[in-house]
Amino acid sequence: GTNTNSGSFYGYFRSDQFNAEDPVAHVVLPYSNQQVGGSFGGPIVKDRLHYFASYEYEREPNTIVTSPTQLPGQSFTNSSKTTQKSVMGRLDDQISANHRVSARVSKWDWDNPFILGAGQHPSQASIQNKLSRDVLGTWTTVFGGGRMVQEVKGGYAAFNWTNLPQPSMLGTPQYDFPGLTLGAPYNYPQYHTGGTWSARYDLNWHKDKHDIKIGGEYLHVHDTGDWYIQAAGRVTMASVPSNLGQLVPASAALDPSTWNVAALNALALRFDVNFARDGFTNLFDTFRPMYAVWLGDNWRASDRLTLNLGLRWDADPSMAAPPGVVPNSIPISNGVLSGDFGYKTDIRDWKDFAPRAGFTYNVAGKNDLVIRGGSGIYYASPVSNVTYSPKVYSQLITATFANDGRANFITNPTNGVAADQIFSGAVRTPVQSPRVIVGDFKSPYTWQSSIGFQKQINTITGLDVDLTHYNEDRDTRTFDPNLFFDPATGYNKNPSAGRPNPAYGQVLTFISNGHRDQTQLAMGLTRRLKNRLQAGATYTLMFSMHDDGGIGYTAPGANNPFDFVDGEYATSAAFQRNTVRTYALYQLKWGIATSITYSYGSGNRFNASISGTPYGKVGTNRLNLTNAGGTANPIVIPAGVADRFDGPATIASGTVIPRNALLGLPLHKVDLRMTKDLTLGGSRKATLIAEVFNVFNHANYGSYATSLSATNAAATALFGQPQQTDGNAYVPREAQLGFRIGF
Repeated sequence: GTNTNSGSFYGYFRSDQFNAEDPVAHVVLPYSNQQVGGSFGGPIVKDRLHYFASYEYEREPNTIVTSPTQLPGQSFTNSSKTTQKSVMGRLDDQISANHRVSARVSKWDWDNPFILGAGQHPSQASIQNKLSRDVLGTWTTVFGGGRMVQEVKGGYAAFNWTNLPQPSMLGTPQYDFPGLTLGAPYNYPQYHTGGTWSARYDLNWHKDKHDIKIGGEYLHVHDTGDWYIQAAGRVTMASVPSNLGQLVPASAALDPSTWNVAALNALALRFDVNFARDGFTNLFDTFRPMYAVWLGDNWRASDRLTLNLGLRWDADPSMAAPPGVVPNSIPISNGVLSGDFGYKTDIRDWKDFAPRAGFTYNVAGKNDLVIRGGSGIYYASPVSNVTYSPKVYSQLITATFANDGRANFITNPTNGVAADQIFSGAVRTPVQSPRVIVGDFKSPYTWQSSIGFQKQINTITGLDVDLTHYNEDRDTRTFDPNLFFDPATGYNKNPSAGRPNPAYGQVLTFISNGHRDQTQLAMGLTRRLKNRLQAGATYTLMFSMHDDGGIGYTAPGANNPFDFVDGEYATSAAFQRNTVRTYALYQLKWGIATSITYSYGSGNRFNASISGTPYGKVGTNRLNLTNAGGTANPIVIPAGVADRFDGPATIASGTVIPRNALLGLPLHKVDLRMTKDLTLGGSRKATLIAEVFNVFNHANYGSYATSLSATNAAATALFGQPQQTDGNAYVPREAQLGFRIGF
């Protein structure tokens, strides 16, 4: 807010009448988008108390097209609609020359009745809604003769969500095939309620050649809610039968009562299901305090050289052992390692100190060439699902039932055993499949470094160049220690023949030994507005980007359970060698302005997999063997994709294909915008807006079929073919009309 009441109102509108054909569906898909909003602010008491408020609303009916690779010939078209509303209000009170107080409140609501990822089966679709409620207060004080500024902040942030399966799928197990998932999502329904109280203090102290910064922060995180994780169960399948499209017909994708599940009985490996003594309400009620303290100094060592020195300490003591974990002992010796992989309550990491240093050097003292650089450590926390897991799973009976050969195993996997029989002791506790965190788990951190320069070429043109590198260590990974090692193959022995600790099945274990790294050169050229023209260009050359996998929640993702770090180290899926962004804005006469942007990306990587479970192993399989470990048919990469596959054109039996071996196609996108300003009298002004996205209708893709098969030629024939992906980078040509009125 200011001393003058003012505001604005805007609207943006899209329709499929302006759209080109979807590059995957090859038809114009039903689509529209409407965004409206406004803001208003002004004085309550002039020169002292001001207010500001805003409101935004958006609805986006859309169409989702998916074609699961493992169901050749099946394609699904479903309607989806995103709706969101947000409102914000703020008050600023200049109490005196040295004291200012502000308060901010905001609210956001989002929902969509049909969410489905690229290439997924409609049975996996979910109903989702999210909402946030935030309050933040800030008190700023100037003291010490103007040399000190302190800022005190306090607030509360609530974030809630609901994730539900489609109504017809409720209570249906999830069926995990290699490269395909059917059934209701195993971890739904979810009803999450979360809130974080925050308090922060910052002191900036200017003293001679030093600008000293001291601060601290406390976050009191509380998450709770009902989580019916694996309440309906999950079936792990050995392979995808060639007639699956007949057993689960496309016409009955959301009607599981018509699926011929019984015909899949011989392919079922195991059934995992959770039993809760007191139900699944308030299942992950978790408190998580987080602390941080920092000290920094910007030291002007000379007229040309400024040094930046800092130290930060972070602590997240409940990240790996939240309150409520029920400890136990799970001794395992698998031929490679031995230890206790039970639930722990004393996992703490109090030593996360992060030193940082940087500099800027004004080369000739003319302020037209500055060299800059720095290096430092930055700590993070694992995602909340890791924290929740031991709290939730240690309080459940996490049962696993191996296929015992019964003809009706897949339709009656527990053989009639019910939860009340287990908890009463009427039947023996079944084999367990827990989620645990290793006792020496640590917070992940990155060591980031950069060196570069900024050069002013003339009065309106500047050049920025920066070389950056980071190493991330202690990233979270997942493995299963409860497998026997087979020295003859280097893989695991089939778990159907036994496990090191027979009281347990899969022991999904989170460990902090993952790694990521990246090196890139980023350049930017900027021309400031002059003679009605403004322009800029950025180019990023990525030399390398690697990682050794990710987190698995239903199963470890590695190809080899006994080489789950080094064996997964590869170019990251996010690696893109070349990225270009350019723009130009030109002000024409009569209040007309036009701008154009061009975006280019040389393509990301995608993780190819081979359908199958050699040696009974789960995860993302890249080994071409039969499920029994025998000789498999060779797999021939489709000729149209061979130049984008970082592996052999023919995958012989026994071959392991590289991770992230499929290269996506380059992205090209040109967007055009034109505006016309109209004066309405006084301070009132209107702007008319017309935009075209992807002007030349270049086909851009963000997802591909990534499954190969030694037994299903039709599935392999689809390898590398694009799949529909939401997102502005991948849209066909679209147009948008809009307006903005200021008053």
